[in-house]
Amino acid sequence: MDGIHIRLLSALCAERRGSSEWKDVLCSALDTCLEFRFIWPAAQYGVAILPLLSACGWEKDPAFLEALISAARAQAVQYPRFLKPPAQPIEPLSAAETQVLKLLCENLSNQEIGEILGIKLPTVKTHVSRILQKLGVSRRSEAKDAAQKLRLI
Repeated sequence: MDGIHIRLLSALCAERRGSSEWKDVLCSALDTCLEFRFIWPAAQYGVAILPLLSACGWEKDPAFLEALISAARAQAVQYPRFLKPPAQPIEPLSAAETQVLKLLCENLSNQEIGEILGIKLPTVKTHVSRILQKLGVSRRSEAKDAAQKLRLI
């Protein structure tokens, strides 16, 4: 059973890294699940495994695959954020934007940020505007929350 879990988790990790080997690893795990008629080992990964099950191209037993998908969907309803990768900003922050964000999260004014970093007020305002845009928020308080969720600070 541990071998199945190792292969399932390896497939999830490979897919998230962008490696194409995830399909072979997942298909190998599904072969073993089929051999022993195990549904739960794969289904317990719920929302994390669903897109992989649908895209892997495993065709040895379509009814078994559908049972796996159905069980994974049921699990996904119970745990919709299971193994969900952390969100990322729409566009990465520059080094200067990251500095401004850290100071913004300390509740400093634009004027104070400019004085600390030795940059002019219009430059600070430009950085703040770009930070808000990249984080997909409209207020400084929302930027602070987003930065914490994204582990940027």
